[in-house]
Amino acid sequence: MSEFYTQNGWTGDKYKEVSEKNLSTVDIAKLIRKELKEKYPGIQVSVRSEYFANGSSIDVYIKDCGFNPINPEWDPRNYDLPMTQNQRYTDKAKQLLKELEKLGSQYRRSDCDGMIDYFDVNFWYDVSFDFDFEQGCIRKLGIAC
Repeated sequence: MSEFYTQNGWTGDKYKEVSEKNLSTVDIAKLIRKELKEKYPGIQVSVRSEYFANGSSIDVYIKDCGFNPINPEWDPRNYDLPMTQNQRYTDKAKQLLKELEKLGSQYRRSDCDGMIDYFDVNFWYDVSFDFDFEQGCIRKLGIAC
């Protein structure tokens, strides 16, 4: 018998370690922060944890990454068009987001299926560029928003 209710269930490589120690979301956020500092010493991040009704989340905001993540070809006036949504960031920035997402997901457990409205996670996790950092990068490129 599967440990998951849905066929979509998965656990990250470090989930067992944190679940056996019964670590809180705050404690896991500290582990993620430490690992980010070790693996990515050239970037500045803010790692925030939050508790809410029936859940918790860890959000990572990139405050500086040593390069401009905004694609100079990006046109914010066309942002709502499906083909242009993926053009906001450079390939290097997209790769960084993907790597940081993977790093934090090592600590996660997820068993979700939107078709049956079933969601079971130990915490939600998101990585994004800090708003002020991103706006400064857009201004540097001279892109009018």
